[in-house]
Amino acid sequence: MLTTAPDAPTVIEPGSIDERKARASGVLVYETAHEATLHDSLNELDFYTWGDEACCLPRGATRATLAGNLEALEAGAFLVFQEVQSPTSTSDADADRTHRHVVRLTRVVAGEDPSGRLFEDPPVDGPVPVTHIEWDASDALPFALCISAPQKPRVSIALGNIVLADHGETIHEEDLGVVPAPPAPLRIAITSSASAVTHRHRSSVRRVTVRLLSEIPLTHGFNFADLLEPPPEAPQDFWSAAALRALDARNAAPQLAPVIGEREDESDEWFVQRDLLASDAARRATSRSKCATTAAQLRFGDGTHGRIPAEHTGFKATYRKGNGVAGNVGAGAITHRGAGAGAGDRGNNQSPAGIRRRRRRRHRSGAPRCAAGIPHTGARSNRRGLCRGRRAPCRGAARGGYVPLDRQLAHGVRHRRPRRRRGGR
Repeated sequence: MLTTAPDAPTVIEPGSIDERKARASGVLVYETAHEATLHDSLNELDFYTWGDEACCLPRGATRATLAGNLEALEAGAFLVFQEVQSPTSTSDADADRTHRHVVRLTRVVAGEDPSGRLFEDPPVDGPVPVTHIEWDASDALPFALCISAPQKPRVSIALGNIVLADHGETIHEEDLGVVPAPPAPLRIAITSSASAVTHRHRSSVRRVTVRLLSEIPLTHGFNFADLLEPPPEAPQDFWSAAALRALDARNAAPQLAPVIGEREDESDEWFVQRDLLASDAARRATSRSKCATTAAQLRFGDGTHGRIPAEHTGFKATYRKGNGVAGNVGAGAITHRGAGAGAGDRGNNQSPAGIRRRRRRRHRSGAPRCAAGIPHTGARSNRRGLCRGRRAPCRGAARGGYVPLDRQLAHGVRHRRPRRRRGGR
């Protein structure tokens, strides 16, 4: 999936001229984060109002009714509630674009209105099939959503075929090269005064194999497929749309599959982990780190922490590239997709891409602050590292307005006010 490119069709064939032109224009690449089956019947869904010409879903609602028998709609699917017409204006352009809300369904039940056809023109006494839906309380509507208005039976709709997409592009089986042979032991000749020559061998230094990924930056994210459909051995937690939006970006993991090592018609997997300190000499593991060029590098074991790769072992890595604030695009910015996705020729992101900005914490947020930890009871001081006012930052302290604890204690002792004795003495 690509962001908007000039003069490009909605459906772009992979490897075509249209794709090359779109990439040359600087578009961003997104990929679907999980598998989903799309149906044409779920593109746009109408709410069922039970004959009410001025029907609204109240704020905090967790259930609604859709028109028709939607057999393809299942629990766990995502829906987007969107206002498409203004309930008070005659112009469709006056629709409130902020009235969009994503929910994940917890219950889908087919039903019917026994006398629903009485609201048709002409009225007929007959049933109308409907579908009852419910969603989690954490996805409750944050605003009142108007569904219908007089002379406007379709103020708001529900959009189906919603798939989560993540910023980044997968690089398949990139060749990382072959492990070279270790250097030969160093031979040192020592000559004594009697012209007798002795030789001493110095063993080779413990070697560490490092491989650098060519594409930058390495994507960090979450495994949404396992969150939406947990494996049998994992906790069977239900992740609502609100819970997915609340994921902490600091817990994002590098999107790097196990590295494949091939040597003499044999292949094995090297597992990627944060560090190699807990790995023994027999474990096939590699750690990921960043170098000064912001490219990710893979560091293999040294024989003590992790196994040393054998000579002439070739490695291939599958990972995703693309990261950072550049992927936080607005709603409607992703307008192109690859061929074969089905479910119509249109498709875009109905909600903005990205996460909520969190207030940046100081690097030493756990350290005590001098202004809050030491009350200023003494006279004004110009000493370096002491506070001049109760809320003034420390002069000479560490960056961020902190001062070491021992200096704070010395400051409190130095400026302690003597206690007044009772009786006027």
